[in-house]
Amino acid sequence: MRRTAVLLLAFLVTMAIPAGPSLTLAQSTDWPSVIRAVRPAVVWILVETDEDLDDAGTGAILSEDGYILTAHHVIEDATGEISVIVEEKYRYTASVISSDADADIAILKIPATGLTWVPLGDSDQVDIEEEIRVFGYPLPGAGVGLIVVSGIIQGTRTRDGVRWLQHNATTAGGHSGGPVVNSQGQIIAVHSRVLVEQPEYRLATAVNEARQFIPSGVLPVGTPTPAPLTTYTVSGRVTTSSGSGVAGVSITFSRTSGTGTIPGSVTTDSNGRWTRTGFASGTTYRATPSQSGYTFSPSSRTFSSASTSVSFTRGTPSSPTPTPTPPSPSTPPSGMVLSRRGVFRWGTVLGVSSWGTALARATLGSYRSTACT
Repeated sequence: MRRTAVLLLAFLVTMAIPAGPSLTLAQSTDWPSVIRAVRPAVVWILVETDEDLDDAGTGAILSEDGYILTAHHVIEDATGEISVIVEEKYRYTASVISSDADADIAILKIPATGLTWVPLGDSDQVDIEEEIRVFGYPLPGAGVGLIVVSGIIQGTRTRDGVRWLQHNATTAGGHSGGPVVNSQGQIIAVHSRVLVEQPEYRLATAVNEARQFIPSGVLPVGTPTPAPLTTYTVSGRVTTSSGSGVAGVSITFSRTSGTGTIPGSVTTDSNGRWTRTGFASGTTYRATPSQSGYTFSPSSRTFSSASTSVSFTRGTPSSPTPTPTPPSPSTPPSGMVLSRRGVFRWGTVLGVSSWGTALARATLGSYRSTACT
């Protein structure tokens, strides 16, 4: 009887304790796989402005037919072409579909189909300390190459009615407009800025704020088959005035208009010839020769299409600046002596040939020169 009562009590106690929520342990994220999946949909944006240096930023492809999500401040100063580089090799001219300064959101469109796109997540479901990755390209002049930085979501802020996610990923200038991605490879925010009052913190526009600016029906599934970027090759020769090839001349390149990638410099071969590939259509370049001690005619040439005649003639060596010849030291006039207190000293007796040195080596005091009789 006692045993039955104990069993009954144990049963009642078990029934009286409600079951709590099950504990779900976080699983490790395969971030390299996430990055590989997202990377083809992250684009580099180059913006022509009135400033000496064009603006640049990052964006993410939202649809297979070329809708792109970025930050408003990336394109707000555009006065010319907005170029989008896909997978660091396919170049398109973009148009602005919508843009909002308060939310710092812009939607662009490029004339392409079959692009890889990245899905949007739900920024209302983001957790504090959730791990993220922020994708971005560098500013002009820093070289082309996607940079992915890690961080966590630190919280949310609301400013001027806009919801922002605060994170601590160590972003740089070119990350503006770049996607903030969660462990499922979804965009949960668009990177915007560094907090001025707390520079160790960053703000990104919550992606649910961006949805209102995206045209309806924009997110189809597609397979990436972007059209190739058109590039061309340029070559030439450097010769002397008599037509002989000149080796070892450096040819460097710069842009005079457009935003195409600037290929690296080349050096002429033993016949004075050079060739360089990778010049982008739609951009005008300048080639400039240089070799120590020489001038060239012309001093530079511009081109905007394939050519085999970007050539130069090397001039004669520059005349070196003559080195001034110091005056020869004077010799004391024959028969001259230094006189002090009635003591006569011949310059030759002092053991020097320079009159000035003789004066310097003479005993301190007042002297006068006197002709011998």
